[in-house]
Amino acid sequence: MFWEKKLAQWVDEVRNQANLPARLVLWSGQQYDFGHFAAPQVTLKVNSASALPLLLEPSLDNLGEAYVKGKIDIEGKLADIISIGYSLARSTVTSASKLARVRRYFTHSKSTDKKAIQYHYDVSNEFYQLWLDENMVYSCAYFENGDEDLATAQLKKIDHILTKIQLQP
Repeated sequence: MFWEKKLAQWVDEVRNQANLPARLVLWSGQQYDFGHFAAPQVTLKVNSASALPLLLEPSLDNLGEAYVKGKIDIEGKLADIISIGYSLARSTVTSASKLARVRRYFTHSKSTDKKAIQYHYDVSNEFYQLWLDENMVYSCAYFENGDEDLATAQLKKIDHILTKIQLQP
């Protein structure tokens, strides 16, 4: 009951401030519209109640975390999803959410940071070989023309970076 009330208030705030062509669908089938539209461009499906705290503070980090952890699914064109994600994050920035972000910033510790780093980086080379180029470059590739293979695009990214920093022999 508490979460349903908070969720309805949040959706009303977003609808009034941003009027987004997006629909929220709960695991129960209940639906909320973030705007006035004939058909949503983006549908955000909430798979469990555990996603609600992340949604009620929809920073890009929280939305990304909810998606990666399978707490939400998103349907729509990628450009629309990105646009609505940014709009959700902007439309719900309140003094309380700003305070929460500041609090999280200052509650880092070496122990929690170490755990976060290990979670993201202490995986096997075999894992990275599944999706990185042969040089294991962990960076977005630079597809200058759009027809390059991954290895070529990664080398172009390295060349691009070296040019930008004006590296000399």
